[in-house]
Amino acid sequence: MFITALLKQSCDDYYLSGDRSSGVHLIDIDMDGSLKPMYVYCELGVVINGRKYGVTQVEHNLQPQTVVRGPELKNMKKLLEYRLVRK
Repeated sequence: MFITALLKQSCDDYYLSGDRSSGVHLIDIDMDGSLKPMYVYCELGVVINGRKYGVTQVEHNLQPQTVVRGPELKNMKKLLEYRLVRK
């Protein structure tokens, strides 16, 4: 059983909390318990437009180097199915 109050919702939340260690982190993407926490790769301290962020990297099967989310991007919708993410 995970104590979700200790988990963050994204890698940026880890960065904003003072964590500076890039690597695998456990996140709780919905924060309400309906989805189990999942491991993702966090790149912490990425500079985008002069500001540092924590970037959540989740493997996908889109074209290589497809940016799916960023502070300057408009919303994009894609149907993605992640392995090992279950309700």
